[in-house]
Formats: sequence, C-alpha cells, structure tokens
Amino acid sequence: GEDGWEVVVSSPMLRCSEFSRELAHARGLELQFDNRLREMDFGEWDGRTADDILANGPGDLGAFWAAPPNAQAPGGEALAGFAERVVAGWEDVVREHAGRHVLVVGHGGAIRVLIAHVMGMPLANLFRMEVGYACRTRLRADDGEAGISARLVSHGVVT
Repeated sequence: GEDGWEVVVSSPMLRCSEFSRELAHARGLELQFDNRLREMDFGEWDGRTADDILANGPGDLGAFWAAPPNAQAPGGEALAGFAERVVAGWEDVVREHAGRHVLVVGHGGAIRVLIAHVMGMPLANLFRMEVGYACRTRLRADDGEAGISARLVSHGVVT
C-alpha cells in the first residue's frame, strides 16, 4: 500500500474491525484480529457519558481519573490487567511480523497503554495523553536477544 503496510492486525470490536476489513480488502493486505487489542471493559460505565456517570454513579469516575491503576469501573476491568493483555498482544504482533510494516488498528485506551509501555511511563499518567479519533501513532520495534526494544516515532492526528 501507499503507506507501506504489509499486514493489518486489528481489535475485533466493531468500530475497529469494519475499518480494518475495508482497508485490508481495498489494498489486498493480510488481515488478522487479536482479541487482546480490544478496548478496556468499562463494565457498568460502558456506553455512558462521563457527565452521566459523575451525576448518577455507579462508582467513582473521579477516583478512576485521579488514580487509574487502583480504580476500576463497577463490573469492569482493572487497568493493570488491561495493560498486560494489550502489551502481550502487541509484543506477539512484533514477534510474529518481525521486519514487516504492520498497521495495528486499536482503541484510545490501548494506544495510550502502548505509548506508556514504550516510553516507560507509569500507568498513573495515562490520561495526560490525548489520543484523538483517527490518530496515527508510529512505533518502531525490534525483537532482539534482549527482548523487544521499541521507540515512539510520531504521534498525532492525521490531517
């Protein structure tokens, strides 16, 4: 493709999978889905606005924003577990497709986690990062003897 992508790996959730299928089909690219790249499970908060949760509960959204690693949505996923599964999925993609240009299609939370992981940032600082819709983040990763080393090359909204 014009961006040099050789394979697309996507979250299976609808808002990623529909785009991924269209793009892979249009460009004749191999397409894979990895369940570990799906968005964080927000339990009883899923599909609700922040204003609604703050006004009506359940749970403490303020505490979640203030100390994300220690807080979670009622019935939802803990941040540490979410981060572990996203990083594990991404590392498998890096190993499986070593030397190839891979487009990973994922959600804001997962992208934040991967940037934090590569930059060595604590999960507590996750919400200091803006990740807009249709944002493109470029990571360069190498799978060497000491494990995967990666760096953030660019991050921003595609104009």
